[in-house]
Amino acid sequence: MSYNAAIVGVSGYGRIHYSLMREHALLGRLNPIGATIINQDEEAEIVATLKGMGCRIFDDYGDMLGQLGDAVDLCFIPTPIHCHASMTCRALEAGWNVLVEKPLAPTIQEVRMIREAEQTANRFAAVGFQEVYSPHAQALKRIIWSGDIGRIVSMKGRGFWPRSFSYYERNDWAGKLRTGDRWVLDSPLNNALSHYLHLLLFLAGSSRNLTARPVTLQSELYRAQAIESFDTGCVRIRTDSGIPILFHATHSTRENIDPEIVIECESGRIEWSVHGECRVYRNRSDEPHQVTPPVGDQRYAMAEAVLNRLADPDGFICTTESAGCHTLAINGLHESSPIHPFPDELVETIEDGEEQRTVVNGLESALNEAFGQGKLLSETGVPWARAGREFDLVDYASYPSTCLTESP
Repeated sequence: MSYNAAIVGVSGYGRIHYSLMREHALLGRLNPIGATIINQDEEAEIVATLKGMGCRIFDDYGDMLGQLGDAVDLCFIPTPIHCHASMTCRALEAGWNVLVEKPLAPTIQEVRMIREAEQTANRFAAVGFQEVYSPHAQALKRIIWSGDIGRIVSMKGRGFWPRSFSYYERNDWAGKLRTGDRWVLDSPLNNALSHYLHLLLFLAGSSRNLTARPVTLQSELYRAQAIESFDTGCVRIRTDSGIPILFHATHSTRENIDPEIVIECESGRIEWSVHGECRVYRNRSDEPHQVTPPVGDQRYAMAEAVLNRLADPDGFICTTESAGCHTLAINGLHESSPIHPFPDELVETIEDGEEQRTVVNGLESALNEAFGQGKLLSETGVPWARAGREFDLVDYASYPSTCLTESP
């Protein structure tokens, strides 16, 4: 069966969603009927390709909504973070199902607005946290909750992805806390490395389709880049399933360390890395009981799952409820800690090929030490580290709950 599809934006990360839509159109599974492209001159080749498929091109999202009516089965929304909530709600209200890029929204009140729109329209919004769609994640979930290696004792993850000046110059919201009167809360944990914090929450959930909800949180946020938000953060979360989760993330190290996760259980552990093997150990053995080789691009698994959901209302997707647990954590970490500047004497600008980037000398070793010990930076004696307050999220309803200030 072929479903009518629309897309909002084809530049930047939107090109990934466009490629997914186009590939499934060539397979006969999607029929592109509308695309909102505000920079049509810059994207002339894509515009021509879409027109060749019989797709109508719009320069205004509202016009596309109005003219296509209820003819769209699935709308791809790979737009800036601060546009996700309003655009998703408008699509749902038009009777369209949605695949919206991660994160679902900057604030928990916007998540609530989207979920209400879903329920009213009787449509779904799937969220582009691609890792949870992967065979690895689904297999890990089954292993964890089968009880084969006992209950989870603790979980931790890290990801060090250095970013150049051009990363923060690529658009007008990168590194921003807000743009105009709308929150963005861009950061490593709410953008590039958000998949892996969400994956930990998903794996801690008490059933196959449930994601653990943060109930308390303590964070430490730091900044070296010339931005509003933080580029380095560590966070400890206590979930509603009683599981402690620790995560360290940065864009300001010299060296790259791809995301990895360690899950300690009562009678075993799991080691997972984004581009490597997934290893399951039993009974504290140094030899893995089970090794799963690396898998391919999770975005294809994501697209397949979303298309399956169109036919099967019980099909797995990353739901707005699941993605909302990540948004709750993001709001909480901004509540827990101000953003502290790194000491000037540690910050350096280096050349990286044709690019320049800002690094913090000694940051890798500090983060690696904290990760190894399962601690926040401030708990390891790092002299510049500053502990955030423990923040309660049980009845948290709106960001921000207080007047937030930055560290001087």
